[in-house]
Amino acid sequence: SGLSMADSASMAARTLQAFGMQAGDLGHVNDVLAKAVNSTSLEITDMQVAFGYVGPIAQGFGMSIEEVSAALGIMRDNGIAAETTGRALREGFSRLANPVKSVRDVMAELGVKSFESNGKLMGLTEVVGLLQGKGITAAQSLKLFGDAAGPGMFALIKNGQQ
Repeated sequence: SGLSMADSASMAARTLQAFGMQAGDLGHVNDVLAKAVNSTSLEITDMQVAFGYVGPIAQGFGMSIEEVSAALGIMRDNGIAAETTGRALREGFSRLANPVKSVRDVMAELGVKSFESNGKLMGLTEVVGLLQGKGITAAQSLKLFGDAAGPGMFALIKNGQQ
C-alpha cells in the first residue's frame, strides 16, 4: 500500500473526520479509497497528500468522499500531480464560494452561477456538469479557477461525469 500501519490508521481517522463520518464508516471509506487507487493512476500516498489539501474543506463545500476520490483520480489520470489535485479542488471551490470580479466576469460570460436558488454553493458534480455543458475553454478555466487550480479543474471538467 505504500503506507505504514500507523500512517494508514492516521489517514483513515483524518478522512473520517474530514467527511463527517463515524468509525462505523471505516469499511466504506476503505472501499472508496481502494476503488480510486485500483481504477486510476492514484497511489494511496497520492490520496494522503491530496486529502491533506482538500479534506479540511470538503464537507463544508458539500463534497462526498466518493466525489472527491473520483475527482482526484480524474485529475491524476490527466497528468496533474497529486499535491496539485487536492489544491485544485480546494482553491477552485474557494474561488466559486467567494468570487472576485474576474471570476464573476467568467461566470457571466458562460451564463452560469455557482450558487443554487436557495443560496447554497452547488456541489462538485453539479459544477463539473454545468461547466462541461457550457463548453468551458482552458483560458476560461484559468480565469475562473486561477493559475494554480485552473489546469486541474479544467482536466476534471473535460473528463468528469463520464
